[in-house]
Amino acid sequence: MKKAFTLIELLVVIAIIAILAAILFPVFAQAKEAAKDTQTLSNLKQTGLSNLIYSSDYDDVFALSHRNEPANTALFGASTWQVDVQPYTKSWGVMLHAKNTALPTDPALAAWQRNLHFGVFTRAAITTPGAGFYQSFASGWSNAIGGALPRYEGVFGIGTGPGTQRVWTNGTTVAVPSLSNTQIDNVSGTVMVAEGGMWDLWTGTLDGVNHPLAYGVRWTPTAQYNLGGNADYLMAGPHARKRAVDNRTGLRLAICNGISTYVATDGSAKSINYRGRLMEVAFVGTQPVLRNFWPAGGF
Repeated sequence: MKKAFTLIELLVVIAIIAILAAILFPVFAQAKEAAKDTQTLSNLKQTGLSNLIYSSDYDDVFALSHRNEPANTALFGASTWQVDVQPYTKSWGVMLHAKNTALPTDPALAAWQRNLHFGVFTRAAITTPGAGFYQSFASGWSNAIGGALPRYEGVFGIGTGPGTQRVWTNGTTVAVPSLSNTQIDNVSGTVMVAEGGMWDLWTGTLDGVNHPLAYGVRWTPTAQYNLGGNADYLMAGPHARKRAVDNRTGLRLAICNGISTYVATDGSAKSINYRGRLMEVAFVGTQPVLRNFWPAGGF
């Protein structure tokens, strides 16, 4: 008599395999997610070091967030800090967020989108925006950081073109130089580069003095220039892509809460709670400010 598995035995084995798969698949997904978080932290660390090396070659002054460069047709006449520090990384790969979609195959779109993974806060020498390259909406999102509308001051300056020409800014903008490390009160607590959806975290194109991070933005009329090739809004300012909690609709990147990854102006890379730590509000006298985006200190 030939020995064989019974139908019940086969069903039991299949059930065991299904149970094991149900247990292991989420573990594999978590491991993949953790690997991407580690890669992003490493990329930000290397990006921050490239900015520090750049500044050491230029009298301790950081690169400009963006400036007029008509010859740079890939960025429509602009040059970003990523372009300026590229000779110190010699790789665009370290300036990409591991959780973002792959760059498009079109060379021009790829050259554009690789500048949108990480961003820097600009200095607050800007005024109210108008109609132009982006759409925005006043979202009331300031409630996410306690209902306050604190001021911020970035580290990176802005360069403008001759005459009335401006770089990616729809309001009236004046050229303002970047800061040097010696001008920063707390180098380990001031954000240099953070994960985001624009090279200037949209602070160079919004009314950052009075309403920091109170907007969602997107490039129009085509979605090709948005990360992921869609028409969804991105929240201005740093994102929180680690253990992200999305409690807003219509925003592609879940940045309203979670863990945010950035590199400070001393070159240290960190992952901290978005609302409780990164967007912490402090006071200089009676003026509320964002502690991690206020290089002057004096709290």
